[in-house]
Amino acid sequence: MAITNTNSDQLVEIAMTNKSKLIGILGGTFDPIHKGHVRIAEEIAKLPEFSKVLVVPCHIPVHREQPSASAIDRYNMTKLAFANSSNKIQVSKIEIERQTPSYAVETLRMLKNEYPNNTLCWIMGSDAFTKFDKWHKANEILDIASLIFVKRIGQEFIISNKLHDILNERSVNSISEFIKSYNGKILTLPLNPPEVAANQIRKKILANISVKSLIPEVVWNYIIEKGLYFNDKNKEQ
Repeated sequence: MAITNTNSDQLVEIAMTNKSKLIGILGGTFDPIHKGHVRIAEEIAKLPEFSKVLVVPCHIPVHREQPSASAIDRYNMTKLAFANSSNKIQVSKIEIERQTPSYAVETLRMLKNEYPNNTLCWIMGSDAFTKFDKWHKANEILDIASLIFVKRIGQEFIISNKLHDILNERSVNSISEFIKSYNGKILTLPLNPPEVAANQIRKKILANISVKSLIPEVVWNYIIEKGLYFNDKNKEQ
């Protein structure tokens, strides 16, 4: 029986298509964006399986208090933070331009229409992940996308029985298993990003404590220029 050889260029194209079908989505209020956020996006962008990482500043959060800085200031700071990063990292206005609460499921619906042939991977840290079962239409999120749970090495956390069941049912051990499915999987990715919290940064700014080691320099310069997070007394100094 004759065997038909596939053109080598076609093999390379098929391999690259399969290898880079994943799109990471890192959402957050980024109030302000800090080096922990930047590290997570950059580490995932380095993975060859990802064609891009979309960083999505939230407009109207539904799981936390409203941001201190405006949506456009938070978008601008996020753009500045990634100005010199890999071109695989793109800052998206998809939620900033919506005038409705920033539900992840709605963002994912829109992105799935834009990228129907890619696997969407919503990226979240431990604080968000431990509450995931309470998210708006969490089951539908898993119908559209997979999840990457960024876990600090050695970190321990408590989750509900419901989330424990979801993890048992949907966990995979490698990114290659993501590529076999378009949705519904959860990968725990051990990373050691800088241990930084945006609310602590805001508190330090109010207390006139330096935060230069916690956020990109361009973001700090923007905060100074716009007077963000300072009370009136600090602004006069």
